[in-house]
Amino acid sequence: MNHSTQVLGFIGLGVMGSGMCRNLVRKSGDPVLVFDMVPAAIEDQVRSGAQAGGSVAAVAQVADVIRNTPVPIEVFGFGSLCVMVEGRCALSSYVTGESPNTRGVCSPAKAVRWEKHGEVLDARLNGVLIDRFQPGENAGYPTLCKGRFDVDDETYYAIEDPSSLNAMALLPELAKIGVAAIKIEGRQRSPAYVAAVTRIWRAAIDAYAKSPERFSIQPDWAAGLARVAEGQQHTLGAYHRKWK
Repeated sequence: MNHSTQVLGFIGLGVMGSGMCRNLVRKSGDPVLVFDMVPAAIEDQVRSGAQAGGSVAAVAQVADVIRNTPVPIEVFGFGSLCVMVEGRCALSSYVTGESPNTRGVCSPAKAVRWEKHGEVLDARLNGVLIDRFQPGENAGYPTLCKGRFDVDDETYYAIEDPSSLNAMALLPELAKIGVAAIKIEGRQRSPAYVAAVTRIWRAAIDAYAKSPERFSIQPDWAAGLARVAEGQQHTLGAYHRKWK
C-alpha cells in the first residue's frame, strides 16, 4: 500500500499532550510539527523526532492537521490562559517558594499585596512588583505570568494577557476548517460558571449551524461571557498575537 506523506500538527504538550505527541511521532510515520508555550516542552518533543513550529499559527496553517486525519480536532475556545506545563509553574514557584501543583493556586493569598500610591495601584507577589494600574484600569487578581514588565524599553504583558480567551469571533472559521469540538475551561471553576459559558456557546454554535451566512455574535452572548471573563476582558490570544 502506498503511503503519501502528510504533515501532522500538535498544539499543547502538557501532561497528556506530551505522551500523545510522542506516540504520534513514533507510530504515524509522518512528520509532526509541534508548538507549546514552554520551549523546554518543544525541545523534548524535538529530541523524540518531532519538528518545532514557530507559533500556534505556524501549526494551525498546516491544513493536514484536520484534512488528513480521522481524529476529531478540539480547540480551546473560552477560559483563562495559562503557561503552566504539567501542572507546574516555575514562575510562581520561584517568586512565592510554593508550587501551584501542591497548593492549587498560582498566587497564594498570603503572598499578594496591594499598595496604593496616590491614584496608582501596585500589585506585588511576595514583594515583587508585577503590575501597576493607573486610575480607571481594571485590576485582576495578580499572577506573575499576567503582569506587565519592561522589556527592551517597552512595558507590556510580556508573557500572557490578563484576560480570558474568547474565540467566538472565530467560530465561522473554526467550523469551516472542520474543528469538531470547542474546549471550555472548567478546572477550578464553579458549576454556575461552566453552565453559563456552555449555554452561551451552545446557543452560538446552534445559531451558526442553522444559518452560517447570517451568523453574528449577539449582545446578550457577549455580555454573558464578559461577566465571567477574567478581569471582564477578552482576548484572541495566540489566534491573533505574535509572540515576542
